[in-house]
Amino acid sequence: MLSNRLSYFFDLNGPSVSLDSACSSSAYAVHLACQSLRMSECNSAFVGAASLIVNTNALVLLDTMGALSPDGKCYSYDSRANGFGRGEGGACLILKRLDDAIAAGDPIHSVIRHTVGNHSGRTRGITMPSQPAQEDVLLRVHREVGLEPSETSYVEGHGTGTQVGDPIDAGAIANVVGKDRTDPVYIGSLKSNFGHLLSASGMLAIVKAILMIRHDTILPNAWFEELNPKIDASKLKVPQKPAPWPSNANRRVCVTNFGFGGSNGAVLLDKYIGDGTSNGNSHKFARVNGINTNGHSEVQKSLRLFAFSAKSEKSLSLFLSSFVAYLEQMPPLSANETFLADLSFTLGQRRTHFSHRLALAADSVEDLTQQLSALTVSSIGKANAERENTPAFVFTGQGAQHAQMATELHRYEAFARVLRDAEDYLQHFGATWSLAEELAKSDREGSRINDPEISQPACTAVQLGLVALLNSWGISPTIVAGHSSGEIAAAYTAGSLSFETAMAIAFFRGKSTVELHEKSSSVRGGMIALGTDIDTATTLLEHTAGVGRAGIAAINSPNSVTVSGDIAVIDAIEQVANAQGLFNRKLRVSVAYHSHHMELVATSYFAAIEPYCNLDSKSIDFKSSGKAIFFSSVTGRVERANSLTNASYWVKNLVSPVRFLEAVEGIISTPDTDGKFANVIVEVGPHAALKGPINQIV
Repeated sequence: MLSNRLSYFFDLNGPSVSLDSACSSSAYAVHLACQSLRMSECNSAFVGAASLIVNTNALVLLDTMGALSPDGKCYSYDSRANGFGRGEGGACLILKRLDDAIAAGDPIHSVIRHTVGNHSGRTRGITMPSQPAQEDVLLRVHREVGLEPSETSYVEGHGTGTQVGDPIDAGAIANVVGKDRTDPVYIGSLKSNFGHLLSASGMLAIVKAILMIRHDTILPNAWFEELNPKIDASKLKVPQKPAPWPSNANRRVCVTNFGFGGSNGAVLLDKYIGDGTSNGNSHKFARVNGINTNGHSEVQKSLRLFAFSAKSEKSLSLFLSSFVAYLEQMPPLSANETFLADLSFTLGQRRTHFSHRLALAADSVEDLTQQLSALTVSSIGKANAERENTPAFVFTGQGAQHAQMATELHRYEAFARVLRDAEDYLQHFGATWSLAEELAKSDREGSRINDPEISQPACTAVQLGLVALLNSWGISPTIVAGHSSGEIAAAYTAGSLSFETAMAIAFFRGKSTVELHEKSSSVRGGMIALGTDIDTATTLLEHTAGVGRAGIAAINSPNSVTVSGDIAVIDAIEQVANAQGLFNRKLRVSVAYHSHHMELVATSYFAAIEPYCNLDSKSIDFKSSGKAIFFSSVTGRVERANSLTNASYWVKNLVSPVRFLEAVEGIISTPDTDGKFANVIVEVGPHAALKGPINQIV
C-alpha cells in the first residue's frame, strides 16, 4: 500500500507497485520502472526505497542466521569479513525517457543504459548465492545493449562483508567485467560506509554511482585494509582513497544488487554528455550547456517571477525575512542570471504553494532584495482565489504573424529547442529558406514573414514553442481549439499529432497556397470581414450571387462573420455593406481561404501530407500533464486522434468554413476528463487576434 499511498497523494495515474525481493528490491524497482517507460505505460517514474530499524525482530532473525557482524560493520571484500552491520536510509530517483528529459529541460544526472534481473534457481539453500546467476546479469546488462563488460570502469558490487557472499560476488565481477582487461577493474560497496540497508541497498548504491560519475571520482571503501584471499587480486582493485577517474576510461558504472532469496539485479549507468555547441553570431538556434546563445551571454537579463507562500501571515513574514537574510549574505559572483533562473524555477515549480501567497517580479538579486525588504505582511494586498483554474488553449490561425515575432522567447531553452527542431524538419521537407533567419529579420531587413509559404509553418512553430514553454512552467490545457490553421498546434497539444506531422501539415499548407496562386491567376479571390450575424451575411451572399461565387469562410462570433470567394463578389458585398452602414473590412489576402478556390489544391495537399499522417501512438512526442480534449472548428464537435491523424481532416480544415463560434462555445460547455469545465481561456499565438471574438462569445 505504500506505493499506492504515494500515487493517491500525488495523483499519479500510472503503474503503482510495491516490491519485495529482499535485498534486491530497489534494483528490481528501477528495472520495472524502466520497462514501464519503454512500454509507454508512463512518462516519468518515481522510484523510492527506504530501510529503517524500527524494532529488533529482524536483527534477532539475522543474528540467528549468523549474518550479522559482531563489530556492527561491513568489511566489504576485506579479509576481516565477518558478516554485515545494519544501516538506515532512503533515496529516490525520478526516471524519464532521455528524449523527454532533454525536451523538458530537466537536469540529467546520469543515463541508465540497461537493467536486467534473474533468479539463482535451486542452490544449496535459498540464501546461498549463485555465481553463475550473478555472472549472467553482469553479462546481459552489457551485451543486450551492445556493450562490452570490459569497457566498464567500476562495479558497485553487493559486497555485504560475508565470507561466503563476497568471494562469489567478486568472482562474478572478475570473470565478466575483469575479463579481457589489461588493468584491474575497480570494485566497491556502499555497505562499508552506511551498513547494509537491505531492500534500500540498491537505491543507495545507484545514488553513489551517479555521484561518482558526476564528479569524475572513484570513491573508497571504508574500513578496507587487505583483500579477502578468496578474491582474485589480479583482476580487481578495491579503492582505499578517493581517486580521479582514469582519463582513458568510460564514465560507466555497473551496480549489482542481490537478494538473499536468490533475486539478482543489475543496473548499468553512463555519464550524460549534452550536445551543446556554440556558433557565434549566426542565426541558428544553438546553445552552450543547454542555453540559447546567438552571440549573446548564455543567460540574458530579464524580469523573472519569484513566488513565496506560507500557511499563515506570520509564517509568511518569517519566511520573507529569512529569505532577505539569505540573499544578503550571497557572494556577489554567485548572484548571477543563472542563479536567478534557478531560484525562480525552484520557488515556482519545486515548492508547495500554501494559502498565503506573494509573487514579485525582479531582474536582479539586488532588485529582489530591495522589494522584499520594503514589504510588510500588512502592506500586501489581500485577494481570495475563488476557484481552481481549468485552462483551455485557443490557437490563432494564419494572419497573426509579424516581423521578429517571439524573438525574446529564444532565451528560454524549452522554446528555443522547439524552434531548432522545427528548423530541422523544415529543411528536411525541402524548405528553401531558414526559419531562424526569417524570424530574426525586421521589416527594414526585408522580412518575408507575411509570405504564406513562410508565415504558415512559422506561426505553427511559434505556437508549438509556446506550448512547450508553458508546459515547462506547469501550465497545460484540459481542452483545446484552433481557428483555421491554429488547429494544427491544437491537435499536437492534445497529443494527437507528432511534432513532425504537425510541422509537415503546416509546411505543405503554405506550399499549397503558393501552388494556388499559380493555378488561379485567371480567377482572383478575396475575403471580407463583416460585423454582423450569420443570417445577415447569408442574405448579403444571396443578393450578390449573380456576380460570382462566394461563401461563409468563418463564423467567428455572434457578430463577426468572414466571407470568402471570387473577388467580384467580395467587392459587391463591400458596396452593399457600405450602403447599409454595416461594418466591413476587406482582408489583405490574395487567396480566398476556406472557399471553393482551395479545392484546386486539395488533392495535391492531401498527397503531400498523407505520408506524415496515420502514425501510431508511439510517434506522439508531446506529453502534457494529461490528454487534452480537442474541440474541432471544422466539425463543431469533439474529435479524437483517429480523425486528426487522417489527412482528409486537414484538407477539410483548408477548404471548409471555420466554425469558431461553435468551437469556443464547445470548450466552455464540455467537461474535461475530471468533470471540470474550462474557466480560463489562453490564446496561443503571435498576438491576441482572437480576443475580440472570444469576448463576444463568452
